[in-house]
Amino acid sequence: MWGDKLMKEKLSTLFKDYKNLTVFIISLLLLLSLSTFFIIYNSDSNRAKRTLRNIGNELNDVNKNLESGIKDFTIDTTKSYDLLVSGSSKLKELLNSTSQIEDIDAEISSMKNDLNNAISSTISLYDNCINILSNPKDVKSSTDLDNFSVFKENCLKDYSILAQNKIDIDFSNNTLQFFDNTYNYLNTIIKINRDSEFQNTQQREFFLQLDSFNSEFNSLNEDLMPAINKIREDKRDLQAIIDDLYGKEKSYENLKSKIVSMSIPDGCMDIYDALDEYLNMYYIYLKSIKEAAIYEKTCSDIDKFSKEINKNYKNASSKRDDVINAYSNYKNILEK
Repeated sequence: MWGDKLMKEKLSTLFKDYKNLTVFIISLLLLLSLSTFFIIYNSDSNRAKRTLRNIGNELNDVNKNLESGIKDFTIDTTKSYDLLVSGSSKLKELLNSTSQIEDIDAEISSMKNDLNNAISSTISLYDNCINILSNPKDVKSSTDLDNFSVFKENCLKDYSILAQNKIDIDFSNNTLQFFDNTYNYLNTIIKINRDSEFQNTQQREFFLQLDSFNSEFNSLNEDLMPAINKIREDKRDLQAIIDDLYGKEKSYENLKSKIVSMSIPDGCMDIYDALDEYLNMYYIYLKSIKEAAIYEKTCSDIDKFSKEINKNYKNASSKRDDVINAYSNYKNILEK
């Protein structure tokens, strides 16, 4: 019995020693594992990788902010401009942070270079959008659309390269929608600017053509009464005046033909209407003054019918006043 009891005590002691040894070994191995993990985790290379991935996450956040610039099928231009400006500034800070990471090894150098490219592409896209929103009147051709698409595709290409380094950067669905809406906005602006440019060209041609009529207007608006009175005073033949009136009638018809065939740009109908009123008034005056001159020339007794002759000329002069008023109205509208 005594021997059995002693044996049990020895076995118990041995078991306790073994157990303690096992615990010690396991603890040692665990400590070594944790030490190795922390050494590896906190290595320069891993710290650099984590920093690069954090920068990538910040880039995603900047892109995601653009979602609030969406407005139905287009964009809120004021809000989008502010988001893009602040985003571009933040991206430039991220680019600076990336450049400060040390090139510890080839892998870090490659990741850093790829991230730099991705950030730079995104800055180019943002700055292109900022330029569009800042100067919408300068956006006039499909080249602007093509440039925008190239900047966007460059981003997506650089983002896909980063995925190989486990840096996940991409546009969210709503951010992609923002850029699609920006494309739609850009397309609309191009159409508006083209139409505006066409209209401006039409207006320039319209005003240049009107300016070319000035010498004809001056000739038609000539007051013939001083010349008529001088001829009557000198008792000379009125045929020279009548010939001049026929010449003015021909000039009037040529001018009217040119004006009728003109293209009237949007916003210029009031000018055309005023010019048409002038031409109508001139036709009435021309007929009146011509009849007055012919009546006097063919009159059998000028002294006898002097009252009628003077009345005809007075009536013609009154109609010329209407012509001059109509012409002044035309000029006033033209110069607004």
